Amino acid sequence: MHYSISSREILRLLEADWETRGGAIYVRDDLNLAEAEQSRLFRNARIILCALDESGGTKATVAGNLNRKFVAEMLERLDLEPGSVEAIRAVNKVINEMDAWTLHLTRVVLQLARLIRCHRGTFQVVQKRSHLMDDEHAGALYRLLFLTLFRKLNLAYLDSMAELPALQQAIAVSLFMVSRLMGDWVLLADVADDLFLAQVREQLPIYLHFDSTPYIAHSRIIRPLLRFGLLEERQREGAHL
Repeated sequence: MHYSISSREILRLLEADWETRGGAIYVRDDLNLAEAEQSRLFRNARIILCALDESGGTKATVAGNLNRKFVAEMLERLDLEPGSVEAIRAVNKVINEMDAWTLHLTRVVLQLARLIRCHRGTFQVVQKRSHLMDDEHAGALYRLLFLTLFRKLNLAYLDSMAELPALQQAIAVSLFMVSRLMGDWVLLADVADDLFLAQVREQLPIYLHFDSTPYIAHSRIIRPLLRFGLLEERQREGAHL
């Protein structure tokens, strides 16, 4: 499968603000709670927000992470991949925030979105945005999380590989290409190149025995979309579909 994107389409996507209805890319804010809850990231964000709100906040560690007591509580409450808690416990005698990647990433996104803050050594909900925890504001919270992850988070943080600022700047084009190429089951390796502009592909790291293109496509585009409930994934003989 192939889609040839025009220079006009590229320009409109690069110039879009993502929040104007009818724009080249537009993130809705009118999802109802049931629709928003298709996103694991959304569900976990609300769990963390509610926990911090109910407790009045929780102490941060010296490194600026969530403390172990709160981490332990969240491991019991968060919606995590099956078997992930057991896997974390199998390799860690004590569990810190950085050992639980889903928790850590969600906390980072919440902080970037200014939904929580670390004030005087305590993580707490930003009160002027606390209304976004309410069911009737589910769509607004979903949009804020989506915009934050794709537009504020340094996507290189998702895989610790090269920064690739051109990829970040053109992420709207990558999301558009997903919509054109992934209407049905496809092998990621077959479409990975087409998810990036030529200028981005030229900057992708090259290794002798490893093709970084599908890997980066999965870590910075596909997996985030999975977290938002916008794609499905299955594996066949070790390949992502």
